[in-house]
Amino acid sequence: MQFALSAGTLHNRPLEEAFDLAAKAGFDGVEVIISSRFTVTQRKALTLLQRVQRLLPVVSIHAPFFEVDSWGDKTTQLQRTVDL
Repeated sequence: MQFALSAGTLHNRPLEEAFDLAAKAGFDGVEVIISSRFTVTQRKALTLLQRVQRLLPVVSIHAPFFEVDSWGDKTTQLQRTVDL
């Protein structure tokens, strides 16, 4: 069994810090939830994910719970999440 931290629990902290804390606490990976930190281009979002994966693997990516600027409607949000 593997244990993953949901980065949503630390939504008010930088993503890098959430990954660092998860690694220090002994988690096997992190679930990333699309939030306002992903209102950048898809390329920049991918770069962010690649950077944090140096600390721990991204075990899942969750589509936004709430509207996120530039992510479109629910169908578009799901597609963009899959694309990441």
